[in-house]
Amino acid sequence: ERGVITGSSDRQIACFDGVKNTVSWSMKDAHKDCVNCIFRVEGTLASADDSGTLKLWDLRTHKSTFENVNMCKDYVSAMTIIETKPEELLIASGDGTLTAFDLRTRKILVRSDDQEDELLSLEVIKNGKKVIAGTQEGPILVFSSGSWRDQSDRFPGHPHSVSALAKVDESTVLTGSSDGIIR
Repeated sequence: ERGVITGSSDRQIACFDGVKNTVSWSMKDAHKDCVNCIFRVEGTLASADDSGTLKLWDLRTHKSTFENVNMCKDYVSAMTIIETKPEELLIASGDGTLTAFDLRTRKILVRSDDQEDELLSLEVIKNGKKVIAGTQEGPILVFSSGSWRDQSDRFPGHPHSVSALAKVDESTVLTGSSDGIIR
């Protein structure tokens, strides 16, 4: 399946085919709240909304195969996987937690303690040994792979929220902050 998959505030998920310049498929009312985050992994689409609901979709049939309305207490802001653990979906939330969710068993493996700040973005670095999370207040939190209960380190310095993270290499990331500066 090719195309750009989008989630939107009208609760819809759609796939835009840029070659044909058309919407190849869409799911109206995919969620009960605004779709805030989507992540594609091995024939499955994970989508999450502003109320913390996680849904899994079969991309062949475009049907929901799983729904957890209590995944997070607040909006889901980011999702990712570590390439060596593709069955483990990491979920960042505005409730200040990082959740590891097993895509095979469809169960929560572990949820971090409340980090006392909204988690806004995620990126995997150090060849999967570390996961970093951008926060509302500005610090970047560092989690060690498999130790999701609490951060192992933090990098202060951003004067505003870190809404986006983009890996350059295993030791370097670009950050997008609400002050409009890329660092």
